[in-house]
Amino acid sequence: MRKDVNELFAKAVQKNEIFDYLTGQNGYEIRLNEAYMPTDTITASFLIKKYLESNPSFNSHIINEQFLEIAKSSEWCWLILYYISAFKYNQLDFVEFSDYYKYIKINKDALEKNSGWICFNFGRKCPNLWEVVKYKNKTLIEEGYKLPKLE
Repeated sequence: MRKDVNELFAKAVQKNEIFDYLTGQNGYEIRLNEAYMPTDTITASFLIKKYLESNPSFNSHIINEQFLEIAKSSEWCWLILYYISAFKYNQLDFVEFSDYYKYIKINKDALEKNSGWICFNFGRKCPNLWEVVKYKNKTLIEEGYKLPKLE
């Protein structure tokens, strides 16, 4: 694990690079050995929780704005599905992830053409990111999350 991992979110806040932090870009990647992901969403969410506990006056709306940008991005919108469970696990309930589903649906065509990232772990079961999104969404619904269905 990175030596500076505990300071990553604070650094992202200070430099106004929360989008990069959430997507694991520009030096904010938290390596995940079990899956081919741009960042470890569980650890990233935990670090957000720690930061918010230490900085209660921080405007969490800023994080919502960055998730909206992620949802609109054809490259990164699939990460929303992984942050849903990570935020729930870390008891971070200030983000209404289902609000971002309309953007994920808009990016369906781009996701169907993208066979990168976590698709490697799924093999033929999910040959593109749209299939990963549908699979992860179905799993979350089966776990009791109240989310829109994706087809």
